[in-house]
Amino acid sequence: DERYALLQQFRRREGHTDVPTGHVEDGVLLGRWLGRQRAARKEGRLTARQVARLEEACVAWDSHEAKWMRAYEALVAFRRREGHADVPSGHMESGVRLGQWLASQRRGAARNALAPGRRELLEALGADRAPESTDTVVPWRVAIAGLAAFKEREGHAEVPIRHTERVAVGSDRGGAEGGVELRLGEWLARQR
Repeated sequence: DERYALLQQFRRREGHTDVPTGHVEDGVLLGRWLGRQRAARKEGRLTARQVARLEEACVAWDSHEAKWMRAYEALVAFRRREGHADVPSGHMESGVRLGQWLASQRRGAARNALAPGRRELLEALGADRAPESTDTVVPWRVAIAGLAAFKEREGHAEVPIRHTERVAVGSDRGGAEGGVELRLGEWLARQR
């Protein structure tokens, strides 16, 4: 009973029951205990009452699926708040390394290696592909020109990560109509 109560306490505090294996809750190795419960269920060694109590606590029997869904829910929250799914690589959301997770999902999608249904979930959020980036084909001199223009106009070179700058190239010198749209903030962040 004590471990069930600790599991409920963890769930109230963390919002899920995906307890890390090494987690200790009030002196109890709760993560290991939960792992043993999952293994026992898989082997048919739990009673119907034990299964029901764990399910009442919202235990996901497949911990990998639970982790994936927790990251996906963090992505949904990010998209709802930001209006897009272009998560910066180092971004954390609800305790999830969301930028890293999303990059991994995109690699999996590119290799057709995602579990069934996951690609469709990512597509529904517009998160199945990395955002188009023109700065990967922009020569260094053009990016430096964009940075120089920003610094001249703003008086500093602290470019916000989402800032884009229209940079004139070749014979196109100056109109907002022509040139290349450079994701200057992202480009600069990669240079540091």
